[in-house]
Amino acid sequence: MNSHGEQIVELQIIDPKSLFGQTNYLIKIMGDFIDYLSKYDIENFDQIIDILKFLAAIDNIISILIDQEGEPEKDQEFKEEEDTDESIDIQELRNKINSVKIVNNTEKIRMESIITRTKLLIINKFDVFKNKSISDFNLNLKNEIINNKRKLNSNINNDNDNDNTNNLDQQLKNGRNNLSHIFSEYEVLIGEVYEGIIDRTSI
Repeated sequence: MNSHGEQIVELQIIDPKSLFGQTNYLIKIMGDFIDYLSKYDIENFDQIIDILKFLAAIDNIISILIDQEGEPEKDQEFKEEEDTDESIDIQELRNKINSVKIVNNTEKIRMESIITRTKLLIINKFDVFKNKSISDFNLNLKNEIINNKRKLNSNINNDNDNDNTNNLDQQLKNGRNNLSHIFSEYEVLIGEVYEGIIDRTSI
């Protein structure tokens, strides 16, 4: 924790040799998830949260791998006979050029394609869930209002009847607004799926 009270997380440099094949494995997981999700419908908000948590974990892991470079190969290091300021600058530049990328450009292109398909699939699944939820909500409230109005019609006091009817209409309006607000919040979260990778895959 620094002087500003902020938590500092130190990440160890990763040796690309120890991660041979891992990037392809993660890409396969991303692709398999599309095949898995395409076979199921979203039925509640808990399922959406689980999906977003899973994708966030993948996003974090791959973002860290993209951000890190491996150590340059020893036989590629540039050496000068004299240890001058110029030779040190050249050495640093050569080290940067020869450093090994854990995630290469070809893999980034593959990820971009999978991310586009994933976001479209989740949006489509979410829209189906959203429309069904709104339809069920309206139907349930409509039935509730009808039942309550029948009870109110037996009430002799017309003033109370009108007041109660207005209250039910207001409840319906408030319920729709609350539901719309909830869906809007989830739409923002869905829009941020794989945001970390997207920010790092511009070639």
